[in-house]
Amino acid sequence: MAGWLLPTFAYVAMIGVAGITTKVALRTIEWQQLVYWVPLAYVVLIVPLWLIYQKPFTLEAGGWAGLTAILMALGLILFFLALSKGDASLVVPTSSAYPVIALVGSAIFLAESITVPKVIGTLLVIAGVVVISS
Repeated sequence: MAGWLLPTFAYVAMIGVAGITTKVALRTIEWQQLVYWVPLAYVVLIVPLWLIYQKPFTLEAGGWAGLTAILMALGLILFFLALSKGDASLVVPTSSAYPVIALVGSAIFLAESITVPKVIGTLLVIAGVVVISS
């Protein structure tokens, strides 16, 4: 099995479950309050990650790393906002349409090839979002 496959499936499972746990949490708190919990989770996770890998914090790729962190944080905040207003069964699958952006962006900025299977897979993602949201 390719080294990226297992963590990808784990990510998919965790994001799917997080959609449900987020909606449950939003029954008792506002989405803004849920945002406060995320840094606490990162603090808890930083310690074992550092103990295992012992990678120092570096500013070498600061611009790209910083932009990535900001985009991920803002994306999560918007995900919480969306779940506060919509059904998890609609918000979570619709929020999974980012392969469209990844396909185009990776071709433009990373010189990755756009192949027929990638286009078909991306079109299937779009079709799935349309079907689920209708």
